[in-house]
Amino acid sequence: MTQPTTTGQQHHEVPALARSKRRPALDGIRALSVVAVMIYHANPEWIPGGYLSVNVFFVLSGYLITGLLLKEASRWGSIDLVSFYKNRARRLLPALFVVVAVVTLIGARILTESAKANLRGDGLATLFYVANWRFILEGESYFASTGDPSPFRHMWTLAIEEQFYLVFPILLLGLMTMANGRRRRITQGLVVLIVLSAIVQAWIYTSQIKPMPTPDPSRIYYGTDTRANELLLGAALAVAMTYWRKRTLRANAEKLTWIGIASFGGMLAFFFGPNETSAWVFLGGSVLFSILICLIIVAIEVWPGSVFAEFLS
Repeated sequence: MTQPTTTGQQHHEVPALARSKRRPALDGIRALSVVAVMIYHANPEWIPGGYLSVNVFFVLSGYLITGLLLKEASRWGSIDLVSFYKNRARRLLPALFVVVAVVTLIGARILTESAKANLRGDGLATLFYVANWRFILEGESYFASTGDPSPFRHMWTLAIEEQFYLVFPILLLGLMTMANGRRRRITQGLVVLIVLSAIVQAWIYTSQIKPMPTPDPSRIYYGTDTRANELLLGAALAVAMTYWRKRTLRANAEKLTWIGIASFGGMLAFFFGPNETSAWVFLGGSVLFSILICLIIVAIEVWPGSVFAEFLS
């Protein structure tokens, strides 16, 4: 391996890979997480921490979307919200309409009566990107193996991401205005929000989940408020990558790669370690897991040609 050479120092610049549409190593992390959560649903005993795969998706989404928004802001001086929302709708809505229609038609024929009773409401909640909150209000457990799960249950993640896409560009514009464009201040503002989300997560667990006879963390797992820290960690990383000195990063590329490899090992340890009954996961462990994903992203972005990045690709 040849360590990447330094091309100079620039500020307020999106990382090199953020310019390309194809991100093979990041796709690799996402693919690994998809496999992990599929195995978890097949048999939780095989990979008890597979449910944490969703953290990976949210951190990556926050990172990639923020990178696109920052690139636009750097080029044009602002963010075109209308264009952003149009692109999100064009990318997601057509497929979503098809999925909801097909699931509703087939579900009406094959589901049990108890499952059919919620089919229409779950479908509408999916279309309006509030499925996660509907499942919270209905008491739909993500982890319980009894009863008939909604065929739209998996749409809760899409709901959270779309809520993020709706609110975050406005939030980012507000932070950019208050910080007068200073990226360090923007990062600090995002960190404050990350800490608040982590506190809410811990408070809900200790006050509502832990006192249950059989603790079920589905409220935390589905909640936009308790999941925001993962998306915002990715966003904060994307902002920080624009002002961290590239010369320093590249000079330490090999060291950062080893940190990324260690973080990858930590990610796998989480997959095969804690399950949904592990209280410490919801008292800071989930945030630690998301930070490990951020360190993996840094290693990949700083040295995309490393053996580690090629392995993930």
